[in-house]
Order: sequence, then C-alpha cells, then structure tokens
Amino acid sequence: MGYGFPTGSRFPLLLKFLDCKEVLSVQVHPSDNQKKYISKGNTGKTEAWVVLETGEDSRIYAGLKKGTTKEDLLKSIQDKSVSERLHSFVPKVGDAVFIRSGTVHTLAGTVVFEIQENSDVTFRLYDWDRKDAKTGKPRNLQGR
Repeated sequence: MGYGFPTGSRFPLLLKFLDCKEVLSVQVHPSDNQKKYISKGNTGKTEAWVVLETGEDSRIYAGLKKGTTKEDLLKSIQDKSVSERLHSFVPKVGDAVFIRSGTVHTLAGTVVFEIQENSDVTFRLYDWDRKDAKTGKPRNLQGR
C-alpha cells in the first residue's frame, strides 16, 4: 500500500471519473459521527468534484434550498418535485465542489473527477422514477 500505511487497511480515499450523461440519483452520505447509519468497517463519506466537461444540460445539485424541512423534502419525493427543493447551479469547467457528508446532492450532464472518502454508505433518496434494468422495478430508496 505504501510506506507507513498499515498492512490490511483499506486506503482512505477513492478517486474516480463520473461521466453523468443523465442525472444521477439524489443521495446523501452520513458523517463519521452518525454511527447508527454506518455498517461495521465503513465510515461516513465526504466527497469533492472537479468539473472536467459540461454540456447543455449540465447541473449540479448540492444542498437543500433555504427553509426546506425534512417534511418538505419527503413530500417533494412523493410528488416528484425534488429538484425544486435542491439548491442547484450550472457548473463551469474547472469548478471545484465540496460535498460535506450530510449534504443532499446529485449532478447531471457533466464529467467530474471525484475524490471521496472510501466508504460504501450511500442513501438514495430519489431516483427520478427509473427502473432497475435487471428487475424492471424501481430501485430501492432509503429516504422514506
């Protein structure tokens, strides 16, 4: 793993490229101190994106609009108006976006380089009514 890194430990960062032609599911990751949401061997997850490419439909959703309550968000999931509750902006190439754990987020129409804590803990809140390709059923949501 490298000098000074404990043998058998998982490297703490995961680096990847995300090519988001379609909007990704709306998700949130817990912080390290939200232990009841984190399985053994995992951690919370904070991530950051560097925007590499944009398109006509590029959009980054990061955080809830001011005044949005838990009840407002749950209602917007039910009536399919989630995007109206999320703070969003049109990204530019070179933008850097920090997504602190606990921040509701998604992105569309852009390519980003993602740096994240190496954790598998993701809660999908909304998936734009997409169906799982294998089952033909809506994908599982964890935000209800």
